[in-house]
Amino acid sequence: MKKIILIEKTVIFTRIVILLNDQLIATYIESNLNPDYQNKIIIGQIENVVKNLNAAFVDYAADRKGLLHLSQVPEIYKDKIYQGVRLPIQIVKLNEGDKGHKLTAKISIKGKYLVCLPFEEGISISKKIKSQAFRKKLKETLNQIVSARYGFIVRTHSENVPIEEIEEDARHLLKQVDHLMEIKDNLAKGAILSNEMPMYFQIVTENICIDKETEVICNDLEMTKLLEEGLKSYTQRGYPLQITYRDQKEELYQIYDIQKEMDNLQNRKIWLKNGGNIIIDYAEALTVIDVNSAKAILSNNHRKAVNQLNQLAIREAVLQILRRNLSGIIIIDLIEMPHVEDKEQTYLFAKKLIMELGDKRTTVFPLTELGLLQVSRSKKYSSIPAKIFANCENCKYPGGTFSLEYNAYLIEKKIRHSAYQTINKQIAIQCSQDIIEFFSQNDLKQALENKYQIKVDLIKMEKGIKSKFLWQYS
Repeated sequence: MKKIILIEKTVIFTRIVILLNDQLIATYIESNLNPDYQNKIIIGQIENVVKNLNAAFVDYAADRKGLLHLSQVPEIYKDKIYQGVRLPIQIVKLNEGDKGHKLTAKISIKGKYLVCLPFEEGISISKKIKSQAFRKKLKETLNQIVSARYGFIVRTHSENVPIEEIEEDARHLLKQVDHLMEIKDNLAKGAILSNEMPMYFQIVTENICIDKETEVICNDLEMTKLLEEGLKSYTQRGYPLQITYRDQKEELYQIYDIQKEMDNLQNRKIWLKNGGNIIIDYAEALTVIDVNSAKAILSNNHRKAVNQLNQLAIREAVLQILRRNLSGIIIIDLIEMPHVEDKEQTYLFAKKLIMELGDKRTTVFPLTELGLLQVSRSKKYSSIPAKIFANCENCKYPGGTFSLEYNAYLIEKKIRHSAYQTINKQIAIQCSQDIIEFFSQNDLKQALENKYQIKVDLIKMEKGIKSKFLWQYS
């Protein structure tokens, strides 16, 4: 069983795709213009405390306030939670729509093998590290270095790492946290105290296994070198890991024949092989996936045909959940099954499928009396819909219109194609006014010309044309 991780870096986005046995399993998008706040440590300022919620709203110079539950406030700040107080906070959950991000003031800083907890004490070691001798040696070594200044967690992949490397990581973290604690009270709100590893690096490390061959393929030379250096310890310890650079002129999605699946991530309706379909709708509280028989033939042996259709729909629905990185409560409305044993078999089928795909963030629950399959998935990183769609004006949730940033990415794809696949040295693009303004605000025209060595002309689109942009080569 082989896992392939494709990393495609462009001016607008970094897109990470995971294939398992050549099947598209997961997709992530990171904006290079507006990186996520996830896990960043930022100076926040208490705006108001809501006793009924046992929480405070915190302003950290973002477009909306974050929610800090008082249980997530360390002891040093317990008596200081009132309007105007500044403190370091960390974004632990990125919410979509109008809901503010979820915050914690119990900040943590990840190193290579350790996690430092500046406002806590003690040393905790991952339970997955079984060797008692190694655990004892770790505690003795770290106690000598940290001297109870901060709390530390020893991460699972520290096992079998030379103790000298862990010592070096501890000293590096101590130096970093000492500096953070020294400056934290002198910074204005919105100031970033600490950034975690880039999202692409985190996703790669999360998907490396000792018992599974993994190949990372990247189209950016600098990023490839950073991965080689950052993952050196894995290869030295015998992990079956290969890191490959592919020239940016190559279309990774076409090479691995996944462009159709990637395009499907934009669609509300997905057709099944037997003529049925699923329809995916997003709301603030949940995601609903409706299963329809549509063109499927259910007349011969109706019960068997319905069960097959539901299983086919569940397989596609689960793949779409993972590929779109959906989270929260997800309801799959199946074709009605009157027999209890069929419902049980369908539930077991979904549960087994999740295990086969290796997604530990997803939990499946038994079908309800109404034939609804309930799925819960913990949130990590922004969903694909949140990255590519603009928020609906009514529900404030990603709708059917592409965001300005994603339209800019589509324009970049056309520029890239023109630069690498044709002899054209200039491309003219008619754009709506809001896209032209977006390009101007982010200095995109110059950045794209520099990267692809092609002249780009942006022309204001005439009124009455529904498209966001049109292009022509010259």
